[in-house]
Amino acid sequence: MGGRPRKPTMQKIIQGTFQKCRHPGTEPDPDSVPAEQFAPCPTGLHRKGRQFWKDAVKYMTECGYLKYLDLPTLELAALAYDKIWYLWKECVLKDDAGNRRTYRQYLIERGFNKRLMPELTEMTSLEKTFQTYSNMFGMNPVARSRISVLPQQETDPMEELLAKHGS
Repeated sequence: MGGRPRKPTMQKIIQGTFQKCRHPGTEPDPDSVPAEQFAPCPTGLHRKGRQFWKDAVKYMTECGYLKYLDLPTLELAALAYDKIWYLWKECVLKDDAGNRRTYRQYLIERGFNKRLMPELTEMTSLEKTFQTYSNMFGMNPVARSRISVLPQQETDPMEELLAKHGS
């Protein structure tokens, strides 16, 4: 398929550029998921991942753009976020005996050799993964700057009546 990828219909509606005549009728339109279905967050997440899940779900359900099909992607984003924090806190900022250390001490102990720092390599990979998922959901300033939400205009009842019955 040539050309740039299609912009999702929901994004067009948010931006105010949706035109019914240009809408592909074959685009799937899953239902929004009620917030009650999100009571339990995915198992296996630590504190930071659980907090990310709760905040993201709360915000996206309030905005109304979290769909049932988005749940696995959101779970992967929460898992990547959680692993980044876990690696940073438990592997980089603690030594083998469990004592606290600074990032500089960690680098000195490893001799500034990247081969001896697998935690940092994995963190870099997870950060790229999380960045990809956060862009999908508009969770960072760059992704949000691409979406301009137009203020909803109040409709005049007379204009609605004229639009329904023609002028």
